[in-house]
This record gives sequence, structure tokens and C-alpha cells, in this order.
Amino acid sequence: MGKPENSLSDFIIGSPFLFEFASLPNALFNAIKPKIELVPHPLPASFRVRNTDCVSSLLKLFSNEDKHKSIALQYDYFQVYIKSIFLKSSVYKDEASEFFLGENLILDEKLMECLLFTTSFTINLTDVEISIFSKIRSLFSRYKYNKLHKYMTEVISKELLNRTDSRSDSQLVPNDAIDIIIKNKNKYSLYDYKLIGSSFGTILQLSSSINGSRLANFLIDVSFNVRIYNRLAIEQITIIEKYGFKINEAQLDDMVYLDAALKDSIRLTQRTVCERRVEKNYIFSNGAIIPKGSIVKFDLFSHSRNVRIHGNYSHHFVPERNLLNKTKLSDVLLDSFIWSAGDHKCPAIGYSVTQLKIAAAIFIRNFEITQACNLNAKHKGYEIFNTIRHVNTELYLKPHNILEYKFT
Repeated sequence: MGKPENSLSDFIIGSPFLFEFASLPNALFNAIKPKIELVPHPLPASFRVRNTDCVSSLLKLFSNEDKHKSIALQYDYFQVYIKSIFLKSSVYKDEASEFFLGENLILDEKLMECLLFTTSFTINLTDVEISIFSKIRSLFSRYKYNKLHKYMTEVISKELLNRTDSRSDSQLVPNDAIDIIIKNKNKYSLYDYKLIGSSFGTILQLSSSINGSRLANFLIDVSFNVRIYNRLAIEQITIIEKYGFKINEAQLDDMVYLDAALKDSIRLTQRTVCERRVEKNYIFSNGAIIPKGSIVKFDLFSHSRNVRIHGNYSHHFVPERNLLNKTKLSDVLLDSFIWSAGDHKCPAIGYSVTQLKIAAAIFIRNFEITQACNLNAKHKGYEIFNTIRHVNTELYLKPHNILEYKFT
């Protein structure tokens, strides 16, 4: 436990105090206030609190309801997305977006602009970005953000209202994410359509910034190890021969090695976050006094490399460690702390794991992933920004038919 310099936080704690830190309720160690108070953002604080609650409800919904449809939507989405990378055409916007927004909304060019801008808008400041210039840059687009956010909210809420008035919830067969929301709105108390419209943009932003970064890091990790890619490819071939190419829930459950590989890659690229606002004076078990109003965070980056927890080669990408420990990516564990715990547990575990496994599986099925472009490439470590990412930025994706892949 210590006091970091030049940081948004007053105290930083390590692995010995994780259980205590994770067990404390929001009433004592508040996880919402630091995000609202410390992170500059165009939207009012009171609205962001409500938006956070709505995002949590939507993510729980997408994680738990109509899973077969959600998996099908995401499979189609990533198939089209990967094609668009190489075709450089409008397929990505015209087809993939339809799977989430529906055929009405993708025709709205301004809405597409809103979603693109709001999902790329910087809403987090890390300790390396707390200079006055960084804050000015992050707030520079305030006017444009507010204008586009208002339009996005109104258009999506109007679409929700129109569909609700024209269909019976009990008879609704979901065709996209908006249909899934309407079908389950009573179960998850989703009645404020304007708030849902706003939350939609937040979910897309979280998916692109968090899972997008995780997927990119995973691909780099795999590119450095032919043995790991071969094992991932063998698993996918076995699954395709058993089920066919279309990914469903049963296929995802059988992707055991992919699950282990994603989990170990994420372990190595977890940023020190988990800031908490202390609501009352608190005395830790070692006697350290944390005054009311302090900001406390957990040193997750060091924890993820703790030899006592993760064993030998804790700085290396070794998926097998999770097979030996019989742990899954979706497990809520203090050892990994990927999803936090207690009152602060991530509401999107199912949704996030599904999205990552589908996207990773499609890359493995469609490409040989190596460093063939630079045979002498070495791992150069990590850079810490809003997310942690590899210093290495290049890899080689060779399109192939995985059923004809020649193992090396």
C-alpha cells in the first residue's frame, strides 16, 4: 500500500489487500463517483449516473436473454466486418450495422456519424493523461458531442417507441438488438427510451475500446507463438467438423483452448484501474487509515504478474495455465480480477465473453496469424493509455481455408 505521485488517486494497494478491497460495498468504497467526478465529459453528472445504471441493465439483458439470437447477430456482424477490412467497401456499414440497429436506422447517415463519433470520443483519463493539455483536448469537442448525442438519443428512442406501438412483445421474434430490448423491457425495467438511446452509444463505445483492445492484444500474442496458433486452429477444425461453420452456443462452449488463451492474454494487459471514492474513514487490516474523500485504486497490472498467484512464467503468454487451474474466462475470481467482484462485478460478462470468442474464432478460421512479415520480431512490452496495448503493432494475417491449413 502506498501513495502514488502525480496521480488521480491518493492511495494504491496491492495483492495482499485485494479480498478486503473487493469486498467493501459501494456505500463505503464507491466505484461510480470517481468515474463521474474525475473524468471530464460533456454530459451532466446526474445524467451520467442514470446512464450508467441503464447501461448496466442493458448489458445484463444482452448477457442473459435470447442468447442464441445474440450469438447469431454477432457472428454475422464479425463475418461481415472481417470481409470489409480487406474489401474496403461499404459492406461493413450497410450490412453489419443492420444486425444491431435494424434496416430502418442504418439508412440514417447522421446517426452513423453520431455512433462513430461518440464511440471514439475519449471519456477516460489515465494517470499518464492528466496534464492540463490532455484535459483541454478531451473537452475540445464538447459542443459537437452534445449535438450528436442529442440526435442519436432522439432517433433511437423514436425507433424504440415506433416498434413498441406496432408489435406485441409476447409475439416478438427479435431480428436485432433493439428488438431484444423491446421484448425484455419489462423484465429489466427499461422504460426510458431516451436513456436507452444514450446508453446504446455507451455500450458501443465500451465494446470498441475494451473488447477491441483485448482482441488486438490477443492477436499480437498469438502471432508470436506458432505452437499456440496451431493448437487454436486444431480446436476450430475439430469444432467445424462436428458442428459446421456457423457458430452457436454449443460451439462456444467447446472452444476451451481459445477461452484459456483469451483469459491469459487479458491477464497480461489489465490496466490499474478500479478507483474507489472512500465515503467514510476506513482502517485497513494492516492498520493503514484511509481518510474520507480519498481515491483508492488497486494495482492490477502488478497483481496480474504475481508469481505466487499465477505461477512460473507469470510475465509470459501461457494459455495452459488456465487449463491446469480449470478456470474459465467467465469466472469471477480474485486471482484474475478481470470482471471485478462483489457490488462492483461487471454486468456484461456473458456478453463480453461471447463477443470476444466469436471475433477471435473468426480470425483464427479465416487467417493464419504470424509474425511472418518480421521473422526477427521480438516482444517489446506494453504501452499504457486508456487501455494497455502492445508496443508491437504489426502482425501477418494470411487468408486461408482453415480446413486445408498445413501445420508447421
